Amino acid sequence: TISPSRLLLLPGSRAYEVRRNLRSMLGVARRLQEDFRDLNVEVAAYDQAVEKAVRDVSREMGVRVNVSAGKSREMMMNADFALAVSGSVSLE
Repeated sequence: TISPSRLLLLPGSRAYEVRRNLRSMLGVARRLQEDFRDLNVEVAAYDQAVEKAVRDVSREMGVRVNVSAGKSREMMMNADFALAVSGSVSLE
């Protein structure tokens, strides 16, 4: 049995990408947290505006997340699994 401990969400860097992808990604994260109580969900935010949006939406949806802006690469190296939109993040 796989027991993930750290899931990283990479919803995009552009505001329209984040708006389009964030709720779906957080929905998946919430479902995984139901099955894996010890799952830590992290969100790599492109900037502080995205970080605030993630905090607001995750709170509204009841998903426990840690959000950091400007640390995508470091967060990717420490994640066990990731959900990412296609784009620049794929190159990293």
